[in-house]
Amino acid sequence: MMNAICTQLGCFSKFSGNSGSNFPLHLAVRIKNALKHPYHKGISRIETRKYISYYEAEEKRDAVLLEFAKIDFNMLQMLHRTELACVTRWYEAMEIKSKVTYTRHRVAEAYLWSIGAYFEPQYSQARVKTAIALIIFTMLDDTYDAYGTMEELEIFTDAIEKWLPAPPNMIPESMKYVYRIMVDFYEKLEEEFVNEGRSGCGFHLKKALKTMANGYMQEAKWLKEKYTATFDEYMENALVTSGYYSVSAMTFSRMGNVANLDAFEWLSSNPKIRVASEKIGRFTDDISTYEFERKREHVATAIDCYMKQFGVSKEQAVEGINIHYENY
Repeated sequence: MMNAICTQLGCFSKFSGNSGSNFPLHLAVRIKNALKHPYHKGISRIETRKYISYYEAEEKRDAVLLEFAKIDFNMLQMLHRTELACVTRWYEAMEIKSKVTYTRHRVAEAYLWSIGAYFEPQYSQARVKTAIALIIFTMLDDTYDAYGTMEELEIFTDAIEKWLPAPPNMIPESMKYVYRIMVDFYEKLEEEFVNEGRSGCGFHLKKALKTMANGYMQEAKWLKEKYTATFDEYMENALVTSGYYSVSAMTFSRMGNVANLDAFEWLSSNPKIRVASEKIGRFTDDISTYEFERKREHVATAIDCYMKQFGVSKEQAVEGINIHYENY
């Protein structure tokens, strides 16, 4: 498809740097960027910033419209920076760097995820809550991937499944600390739901979290057994460990009446859009982090499982997985 478009437009190199060409340079740049990074795969506010620059290069631009667009962008960015500061203060107050030393520290990345979900001013608190939840999910992921023993993880997972009010004594202090942060965060959210007349929504948030924890536990078992699952086996569990169910449920949490109990129940019913998001998220993550994960002990990824099931090289596996998820 891309080659066909490039053929129709002519070779970009002929007009992008040729001052004698009648084809506007800014339009050439815009087309190149659209082919490399399609708008629907981008983050709305980043795409907005790009579009302002494109529009500014237009000869027939509306100066007033352009000025208002810049003001709107800058004002909203100020709000986003305030929210990021709020998430950072929470992170520092929790003393996660010193209490959970084994986890990745990715405050800005977590907030960027929430921006990707929604950028509008009315969802300010939703972005803050989602970013905090993503930090908690990262701690959980690292607990299963890089810290807990099998015995500790089984106790930890059982506690989550039963939703014990306090962490069990038979796990390390750092895991207890992660458990307390997680339970406290979810309990406060559930209390907010009740106060807003949205009772029952908290149940679905916890259900998503428990599902993800059980998926992580399955990966931990595969790692201990040094088992490389078939691609089909991996994909079934990958829908859980992608975290998209938990993230999607969390993005609903502070959206008010828009995300009522019916919305949470719909999300829990495995709608096609959720399944597609889970697959895309899991596979793109596996491809982008493959070399990094090979440097430490880690469960077989989608690439490893694809190579095993179909007897192909890493490059062929990546190509096959790309074709698989691009269908979504």
